[in-house]
Amino acid sequence: MKNFKNLGITFLVTGLLLINSLKSMKRDYDERSDDSTVIPVSIRGPLKPHKPGAEKAYPLHEAVLANDILSVKYYIENGTDINAKNEGSWTPVELAGFCGLNEIIQLLIQAGALVRKSQAKLFILRGVEVPEAQIID
Repeated sequence: MKNFKNLGITFLVTGLLLINSLKSMKRDYDERSDDSTVIPVSIRGPLKPHKPGAEKAYPLHEAVLANDILSVKYYIENGTDINAKNEGSWTPVELAGFCGLNEIIQLLIQAGALVRKSQAKLFILRGVEVPEAQIID
């Protein structure tokens, strides 16, 4: 019985430490999201291509995969091609759709990203509006 009591206390302490850590991470994120000097993911360190032998990296794609909304906004505002395909032939909006990142999907669509008809139906079901002019076959 004593071992179970010690185990319970261990789980309680671990849980409290985890909650404290998550609160700290959220606080850091909230402070960062108010900061106007956002450093996009590709500037934080060298951005390497996904595949060995690939010639270039795709910073907007990386920001989408990292669910880094601030960096996505940065790349959109600084003229990154939002319809560029990576070496896997994925566009940023397709990656966001695959990952279920509705806020990023909305940002990319508002910036003019083209959406395949089949994916547009899925986005609409998720509550994301897709203008007819941006739907392609």
